[in-house]
Amino acid sequence: MAPVERCRHTLDFLAAVRDTSVTDRVSEAPDDLEAAYPDRAGRAAALSVLLGQMRSSSPSRPLTPFRRFLIALIERRQLG
Repeated sequence: MAPVERCRHTLDFLAAVRDTSVTDRVSEAPDDLEAAYPDRAGRAAALSVLLGQMRSSSPSRPLTPFRRFLIALIERRQLG
């Protein structure tokens, strides 16, 4: 599985988890994504693709408060 797809899959899974480990695991998923790309341009492109996927909503993937949080998290990563 490609790094972007793996990260999105992890974040989608964490949206359904209801325990305290979610906070750390949500932070780890983008860390793992960024670690998969050695150069800054690759990391920026991967974050951009992930952001686009998180922003796209469909009836099966509504824009929930958790997804809005993830979008903000990814946007902040792009700036940093």
